[in-house]
Amino acid sequence: MNTRVLIILALIIAGIAGWFFQQQAEVTPPVSVGSSEVDYEATDIKAVQTNEQGETEYELNAESLRHDPNTNQDIMSGITMNWEPSAKQLYRIESGTATVNQETGELHLYGGFSLASQDQQKTTKNGEKIAPITVTGEALKGNTTGDNNTAVGGYALTANTTADANTAVGYNALLANTTGGN
Repeated sequence: MNTRVLIILALIIAGIAGWFFQQQAEVTPPVSVGSSEVDYEATDIKAVQTNEQGETEYELNAESLRHDPNTNQDIMSGITMNWEPSAKQLYRIESGTATVNQETGELHLYGGFSLASQDQQKTTKNGEKIAPITVTGEALKGNTTGDNNTAVGGYALTANTTADANTAVGYNALLANTTGGN
């Protein structure tokens, strides 16, 4: 092949390459994603906590869970928890939303909550059946660390311990012994 033909082919290829280069769209810089307020997130949660003997202490169901790394808080919604601190105690806790600080143990239930003891067929010394306890309210603040868990609230609280209902505003309860007896 002749050198002249090769030069003409090289010029044609260079011209086509130049034309394609000019037709390219402007290159945009990569999208910058800001820091998220959520470290992790999960939905349709079922968690089971057991003690050293393998007995269930609590079973937690929640619609969603997300962790905020800035405040180190877990935020859960649609919560139902069956809590069994001992063989004689069984409670059901429900709440619209809850936040738990992993460092301090601070717990906030809000969006309505209820705490109900499950019927354990307890009786008094006279043989009378003891009615289950039900506590409902709009919000509850507590601490989950240490031996004595506390609950403090400034909203109206309704406690049903018998057929009668009692209402308290601004309460402070020490939840150390909830068996109602010895």
